Amino acid sequence: MYNETDILKIASYFNISKEELINELDASGLHIKYGQKNISRETGFKIYNILTENRKKTVNNKILKTDIEMNSINRMEYYIKNFKIFLDTSSLLDDEIYLFIDNIVPLLKTNNKKILVIPQVGMELEKHANRSNDEKLKEKSKKIILILNKLIKQNLIEVIGGTNESFADNVFLSVFTKFRIDHNLLLITEDKKLANDIENLSNIASVKTNKVINVRKINRYGFLSKHNLNKTTDIYDSKIKSIRTNNENKKIIQHEAFKLFTKVSESINKPLSISILPKVGDILLNEKGEKIKLMNEIASGGEGIIYETDSKYIAKIYKKDQLNTRKFEKIKKMISIKIDNSSICYPREILYTTNQEFVGYLMPKAKGKELQKSLFINQLLKKNFPYWNRKNSVELCLTILEKIKYLHERNIILGDINPMNILVVSSKEVYFVDTDSYQIEGYPCPVGTINFTAPEIQRKSFNEFLRTFQNEYFAVSTLLFMIMLPGKPPYSQQGGESPIDNIIKMDFSYRLGDKTNHKTPIGQWRYMWSHLPYFVKESFYNTFHYEGSNSKPQNRINVIKWISIFKRYEKLILDGTLINQDEMALDVFPKRVKKISKFNYEKCSICKMEHKDSQMRKGICNECLSKGEHYSCKKCGKHMIYTNNQKFLQNKPKFETCFECFDGKERMYQILSCTICYSTFNIPYNEYKKLKNNNLPIPRECKKCKSNNTTKAKKNNINKQPYNVLSIGNAFSNLINNFYKK
Repeated sequence: MYNETDILKIASYFNISKEELINELDASGLHIKYGQKNISRETGFKIYNILTENRKKTVNNKILKTDIEMNSINRMEYYIKNFKIFLDTSSLLDDEIYLFIDNIVPLLKTNNKKILVIPQVGMELEKHANRSNDEKLKEKSKKIILILNKLIKQNLIEVIGGTNESFADNVFLSVFTKFRIDHNLLLITEDKKLANDIENLSNIASVKTNKVINVRKINRYGFLSKHNLNKTTDIYDSKIKSIRTNNENKKIIQHEAFKLFTKVSESINKPLSISILPKVGDILLNEKGEKIKLMNEIASGGEGIIYETDSKYIAKIYKKDQLNTRKFEKIKKMISIKIDNSSICYPREILYTTNQEFVGYLMPKAKGKELQKSLFINQLLKKNFPYWNRKNSVELCLTILEKIKYLHERNIILGDINPMNILVVSSKEVYFVDTDSYQIEGYPCPVGTINFTAPEIQRKSFNEFLRTFQNEYFAVSTLLFMIMLPGKPPYSQQGGESPIDNIIKMDFSYRLGDKTNHKTPIGQWRYMWSHLPYFVKESFYNTFHYEGSNSKPQNRINVIKWISIFKRYEKLILDGTLINQDEMALDVFPKRVKKISKFNYEKCSICKMEHKDSQMRKGICNECLSKGEHYSCKKCGKHMIYTNNQKFLQNKPKFETCFECFDGKERMYQILSCTICYSTFNIPYNEYKKLKNNNLPIPRECKKCKSNNTTKAKKNNINKQPYNVLSIGNAFSNLINNFYKK
């Protein structure tokens, strides 16, 4: 068994704390409890493999960057493009300087930029290399000087500033004061005092500029991290934290996001007493004591009733059996952070009776029709949105993704993502409802549906654990798939197992190149799939197929990545690329597979659709050839079809009776050889039918032999002869009889 010390050793090996290790494992679907002292050796290996997999991804034996590494690279590239970057002596002598150089040099070359070094830094390095009593410092300084000279020759480092001042810190202060008006400046240093002095230059009120000064240090991975100073300003960080709400940029500060929990809150749940449930016309109070009047009832569900009020919000009033301390605590926690998005019908204010009894909450009013009932059925789609096309479907995906991104940025997990909780007004206006079930902090989302539940949490009780963002990404991917193939879950298949088994096995049926399990639903679903761009199909395949590169929880495509994928799709639609390739590219329900440029196409004379010439025969497609006129047999009523293939290609007449009934008396079922005289005889269809209906065997003797045998049997019975002559053939039987007569 592994004990707690071994778990700490694993965490130490990967340079993370025990808490970080537990959180990372939880996000990857392996749950280790806080305080758990012993784990099996097998689990220990699993932990090691998960942490290793999270840090290294390979494709064709090439190591790819992890998400964390990519974020650090993107941050560094942002600085290179937008800042003048200075290195001081302390950073050049840092233990991780070699990693830093390896990371930054490719970015400098790509962007044709340089790092700036003042002469005083070179002078300090030369001093250490020539006069230092510390041998390690001496050797290190020599190596750094050689590296700097090499980078100067490659035009990746530029030396700027005067040599009059001997102290480097003073030169940095002077240079930054001079350049700060026209440039964003970044100093990389390990010296906290210098870092603080440089950042304080931003506070000089007499200088008017919109440029900023940042100070960073080199971390253990060779990337850049903040100093723990009292005040920092970072354009990149503020952009990362900013989100778009109602087309306005707002900055999310720390208290605007919920904390991330790894286990369910253990608070005791008790029913709340209430004297009488409010109804239409009753007065309720919000937390400010303001009166809210219930007007008309809008809808009723399992949990409660929705009312219009005399305010700008509508009210959800819980039923008596739904009122408990846990629900009250959760709603109270939810409204502690403001969700400033009117299309997310999120709790805004708690409602009480005049006796201060909790009964529900106020929320924005939703509009539109359920996604499930408006877009996922062809007839209803045509009725509700008659001009809807694939461009609208892609726009709808992006609209929904932006709202989910908004919630995820505040550490809100929707949990029960499904098309019944999304109302659609148009492709660019949707409303999220049933939001009080969202997961926040230690309060789980207690509900879910099979199609939108990730494989690793199938058959689990939703109110007993907390979902992770990785679980949510599976549900998001499923929703996108069902919008692009209206109403069809990704694991529906032809002749497959139950949906839950297909999901757990990740048995995805839709073809990607030559990869298929040959269970793809027939008809329009194949056509819809074929018309998706390859990169969209690849993303879905990699997410839903057990061999896909994004099938593991830790590798799933997140919301931001999906946004970039669908924006790329939208661009191909808007610039006409897809419609130029195939006129059905924007059809929600295309009537054939997508055209491929290397094939020739011909129009079918019956369905008027274009098909590959290899699928055509005399101007008719194979599908139409198999179709035809349906009718019944005049004799037995059996269903019959007069195919287009028989009519147009084979020129056969239309038969009034089925094959079995047609000339049944004369047509033969089987030709047999008599086991007695070896002559052949026929079994007609009508005789075969009688035998079959009476459960009688097919005869093996001809009628003549059968008749002779019957006559002999009768004589033998009358004469009571003690023996029987064995007949092995008609001729042989006659010979024996003649012999006895003589």
